[in-house]
Parts: sequence; C-alpha cells; structure tokens
Amino acid sequence: MKKKICSILALFVVLFSLSFTAFASSARTFSQDYTIVEDDMIASTISLFSTNTKIVRVSDIQKLLDERTSALLNHDQQAYNEITNTLRAYGVNEIAFEDIDTLLGDNFVPVTYGAPNQTSTTKNSVFEYYYTTYTYGGVTYDVMRILASPNMNTVGDTVLYHSGSMTLYNSKPSTLIGMNLLKIGITSLIGTSNGGSVLVTLYDAVDAVHSGLSSSAKVSNVQANYQWNLAEDCSWIYVSKKGESNYKLSGRYHKGSMGVLVGVPKLVVNGMNSTAYINSVNRQLTAVPKNYDSTYYAVRTFASGKVGVYESYISSLPVVGLEGKTVATAVLSNPFYPVYAQ
Repeated sequence: MKKKICSILALFVVLFSLSFTAFASSARTFSQDYTIVEDDMIASTISLFSTNTKIVRVSDIQKLLDERTSALLNHDQQAYNEITNTLRAYGVNEIAFEDIDTLLGDNFVPVTYGAPNQTSTTKNSVFEYYYTTYTYGGVTYDVMRILASPNMNTVGDTVLYHSGSMTLYNSKPSTLIGMNLLKIGITSLIGTSNGGSVLVTLYDAVDAVHSGLSSSAKVSNVQANYQWNLAEDCSWIYVSKKGESNYKLSGRYHKGSMGVLVGVPKLVVNGMNSTAYINSVNRQLTAVPKNYDSTYYAVRTFASGKVGVYESYISSLPVVGLEGKTVATAVLSNPFYPVYAQ
C-alpha cells in the first residue's frame, strides 16, 4: 500500500513538472525557424548561430509593423492578415491582454487599475510580444518587447484608433497652385520627429493632362470633403539581467500614422465648373519620434540602476485643409503602461 501511494505521488510530481514546463514554454514561445536579433548586435552574435539559423532583424519587424498599420488605415484586411501571418512566423506572438503580467517575471507588481469601461472580453487593441538579447557595457541582458496596435476588427474609435470627417469651403479666390488642399503636420513633445510633413495643393489633385488647366488658373467656390483616421502603435521595452526573467519597464515609445482622404465635389475654375477633372487625394504620414523603439536607450536606462523610463513619443498630428482651416487635431493617447492601451 505504501509503495502504491509513493508511486501515485511520483506520478503527480511528474505531471506537475510537465504542466509547469508547458506553462513556462507557452509564456516564452520562440519561433523554431527564425531568431530575432537586434540590428547593432548582428556583427557580435552572428558566430553564435548555426548556418541553418534564419535571422530576422528588429528593423525588419518594425518595417512589417509599419506596413500592417498602413493596411489598417486603408481598410485592407487581406494585406493586414498576410503581414500578421509573417510576423507570427518570425516569432512575434499575440498574447491576450489579461495574460500580459505572466510575461513580466516574479518581481512584477500587477497594476490594480484599468481603463474605464473595459472588461476581460474587450479587444480594442492587439497585444504582441517578442524577445531579443542585448549586450551593453560587457553585460548581456534579456529584452522583451510588448507591442500594442489597433484591432482592425473593432468598429469605432478606441484608445489607439481615432477617425473623423470634415467639410470645408474656401472664402477667397486663388490659383490652383496657390490653394493648399491638405497639410499634415507633427507635434512631438518628447524628442524630435522623423518623417517630415505632407503638403498637397489643389493643383496636385487636378488631372492636368485631360483638363488642360494650368497651375495659375483662377479657382473659387471650392468644397472639400475630408475623411481621416489615426492609428497609434506602442512599444514597451522590458529589460532583465540575462537568465533572471525579472523584467523592468525601461523604454516606452509611441508613434502615430495618419491617413486622410480628400474629395472635391465642387469648385469653379476660370468661371466654369470643373469637378470632372479633380481627383480624390489619399495621403498617409507616419510620425516617428527620435530614437523610437531604441533598445540601446532602454538597456542603458536599466543598467544605470536609476529610477525612470526612457521615453519618446508623438503628441499629435494636426491636419489642416483649405486656407489653413483645421480639419482635425488628432491627439495620441500615449498610454504609459499596456493596461491603458486596451
């Protein structure tokens, strides 16, 4: 009898160990075919991999994320899904919002407050994560990124997605080249921004070949209809000493992508209605703050031992239309923790 009890206990221990190992593996799932490597670590780590290892750079991941956001702004579900599948193959895994705290290690203190009016079934944002390593000052660190982006299947505005429309009219006659139809700017409070701005004149929307209109043609009675949408992408970088898995938030980054569609159903050129020669205008601008998603600055902050998080983010993307009139001042949410991005 005693021997039978010992056998049952031994079996229980084995099953528990297997269950624990399975849970730990699911919390840190790596792609079997690809290894994600920091761009500035390629030269120093390439010798550590076998010749069969397929290396993906962090910059490759970032490029795919930008392309997917562009597909979201264009409502291109097929392209969005194809890019997401590629990210999964590379080792960028999706995680449920409620399970994020399992990634952060034993020393993580769960945030006890959440965004208002959210439930465990709410899925306004898509959360993803992946791992790398980084060597700084001769010490190697484990790095985990938690990403958040708008959920394409959610209808309406959310924390990371905003949209709107506006109709504007001009008040003073001008020339086709002299009337700005659209301008998208960038406001960045933390760090300077990369990406410039977008400027479109009314002449840029004219089919000059078929209309025969010159850039100096006189224009009046212009009506312009604007539809815009803003998508915000977030990256939180957590750092731990290699092998310890006690992650600390050390880098916080936010960028915004604005899409604007403009139609001109009414205008008078040289005294005649000329709407047949006006094309719709579709423009996008991605505003990227300086040092966006930088592992170097996040690890340096962690290694310093000081309290604080390195951060770089965009504040807003103001959109103006005819005669400098405001179309939208799209303000980013810039959630400090993932809990605020849902």
